[in-house]
Amino acid sequence: MKQRTVFITVTIMLVIACAGIISTWYFVRSRSGAEAAVKFIVPGPVAERDSAAAVMPAILGFDHPRIVLFLFLNNMELRPGGGFIGSYGIGTLDHGVIHDLKTDGTENLDHKTPESFFIEPPKPLQQHLIGRWFFRDSNWSPDFSESAKKALQFYAAEGGERADHVETVIGITPAVLETVLKYTGPIQEGGKTYTAETISDLLEYTVEIEYADKKIPASQRKKIISDLAKQIAERAVLISPRQWGPLISDLFGLITHGQVMLYDVNPDVQKTLVELGWAGRVKEGAPDFLMQVDANLASLKTDRVIDRALAYSIFRDAQTGEVRATVTSTYKNNGSFDWRTSRYGTYTRWLLPPGTKFISGEGSQKDLKSTEPAPWDITEELGHTSIGTFLVVEPGAEKTITFTIALAPQVVAALNSGGSAAGHYGLLVQKELGVKNFQLTIHHNFGKSVGTAEPAESPDKFGDAYYDWTGTVDKEQKFLVNF
Repeated sequence: MKQRTVFITVTIMLVIACAGIISTWYFVRSRSGAEAAVKFIVPGPVAERDSAAAVMPAILGFDHPRIVLFLFLNNMELRPGGGFIGSYGIGTLDHGVIHDLKTDGTENLDHKTPESFFIEPPKPLQQHLIGRWFFRDSNWSPDFSESAKKALQFYAAEGGERADHVETVIGITPAVLETVLKYTGPIQEGGKTYTAETISDLLEYTVEIEYADKKIPASQRKKIISDLAKQIAERAVLISPRQWGPLISDLFGLITHGQVMLYDVNPDVQKTLVELGWAGRVKEGAPDFLMQVDANLASLKTDRVIDRALAYSIFRDAQTGEVRATVTSTYKNNGSFDWRTSRYGTYTRWLLPPGTKFISGEGSQKDLKSTEPAPWDITEELGHTSIGTFLVVEPGAEKTITFTIALAPQVVAALNSGGSAAGHYGLLVQKELGVKNFQLTIHHNFGKSVGTAEPAESPDKFGDAYYDWTGTVDKEQKFLVNF
């Protein structure tokens, strides 16, 4: 049986508690008061604060009580929409206060699915994981709005409470809990010390393994969660006002880094969420675009020990004169065969500009047991060309997969604009939701002299036809090169 996400109750209580403390929602009784509070607490330029003030009071229930579906995304078992949906919550937000909150494991809802309801799973899910698609696996799209819509469809079909009245979907990863514990400090419970660094792993071990060793009935194994939740909520109230600023900044930073995402069924509210960058949307190219999307399929919680590196290199093919590129992804599995990590099997998609042509690839693997190469799937998705395949990384090993493409016509046109001595090139690299970070290397041979660039190259790289950049990506990264 799949291990469930275990930080659920604690996380949601913390988020709501902190929202109530910091933004004083409990004491704000009008929409105008809520708008003023939002403008005060939301970081960023004035225009962004004004946009946030237009949308947050609605989500918090200042126009009318709002039914919210919370998806608790375990990014230690990565899925395209931010992480495996191990648990969920349903509640009502009314003037910033949560009411009637219920949380449960997704498997309990999935077991109630009517036999008559069937949606064919995406092909990779069929081949490597399931024969039938359920709520827990619904977030197959790397665009949170699309995954949220699909989750709502399954939630309603499986008999989820208040499904017809849900207006907002919020996705949350364990990073939220870990962030708040930095400010509450360590929590003592059940003879253990829970800190921001240890709480996710320690809780998971306690409710998945240790309860059996201590002969605790399965029905009582998660009592520790409610006990911790009470303690943390009490401690959250005591967070010093001097820490509110840094805490607010960190919490909003989680949105920027793809650890908290929002979707709203109201088109106007959703439009503002997209404009603010809170919606977890897959964006358009600039004109070039690159996004790596992993989906952990039957590999336990192995993403917690995976290091990722991505390399992108443009060149002109000597034989054909065609402008091509290689994309190379390297994975290091730092785990072993134990109760939470294993060999890592991922169906990976790389999203590139529409019109990109796949030429060849190597490093794929048919499944977790076969060493035969897997096929490469070329499709169109979210306005991009999607190149996908399956690969496996053994514990303690490193695996590299690479493929070659012909650049999309609009990217080539941008490179050729202005002839041999002018023009510009733009690239947007987008990080998958739920991924903490990865190493990125850009090595482009443009065939004409590089002028200015943002980010800039190191000084020893100036004055040639190459653009070289290496760094850690923990949110979207934009590049602009002028010739």
